[in-house]
Amino acid sequence: MLLGFSSHNAAVNARKLWMIFMHRRFRNIGGPSAGCAVGVLAGTQVVPWLQQNPNTTGQAVRVRARQPLTPDQLSNMVVSGLTPSPGSDSLTVQLQVSAEQPMVLTGRVDDANMRQVLTYVVENSERFDAGVRLDCLDALKAAAGDQQVRAALLSAARKDQNPAVRLKALETLRDAAGEDDVRQTLLDALEHDSNPGVRVEAVNLLVNSLNGEAPGADTAQAPEGSVVAPTPAPGTQGDEEIDHVVKVLQELQRRDPSRYVRLRSAAALRQIGPREVQ
Repeated sequence: MLLGFSSHNAAVNARKLWMIFMHRRFRNIGGPSAGCAVGVLAGTQVVPWLQQNPNTTGQAVRVRARQPLTPDQLSNMVVSGLTPSPGSDSLTVQLQVSAEQPMVLTGRVDDANMRQVLTYVVENSERFDAGVRLDCLDALKAAAGDQQVRAALLSAARKDQNPAVRLKALETLRDAAGEDDVRQTLLDALEHDSNPGVRVEAVNLLVNSLNGEAPGADTAQAPEGSVVAPTPAPGTQGDEEIDHVVKVLQELQRRDPSRYVRLRSAAALRQIGPREVQ
């Protein structure tokens, strides 16, 4: 028994010493960028070691998101967390994945393979924790102009069962609020979303997009004397879009069950200015 226990400990200690040696060696070579180098090396060197040694403890392997995960890998993965990569820019993240072999995927959000994993998490809300989905949405904000990312954000804003996730998805789409597909999603949220916080955010984004305000402008408490935005010439496409928004806001002002949504809708109508809606 003692010999067996000692052999197991020796194998585990040898593995730990190897990891510590490689980490220290590469940490002193390249500064902040060395973290990526360690991830790549560990990913390519540790996997064969694990396969050849039955005494491994299942410790996560750091790998670079160089190749897309297969459909089977995506469907079987369990994401336990998402964090910024230490010593890297804000676009580089680490994704902790539990599968047959636990992994830590490191890559940039603007890398197609990393986006594949992040958007998969967002689009499959029934499989992943709401906190993980929120982290993925936050990371995807930097790539919201990508069509694959845009589709995932729109899907989350419409279909996710968690109101905090739907709200975060709308916030992530803030810069694109004037685009047709995003504006339609905002209108759908106003008319159908059950959460008043999501409806208020949709009002804010719609009014900002119509008024041409800078993203992030605070319109939650619009005063009575707000400056009226210029109205497009009658008969233009922009005029029709504003008319549609005004109709929805007027309906919210009259019938929304949330007092705050009614007040916010009234303030938004004052910002847009008086209009004759047919």
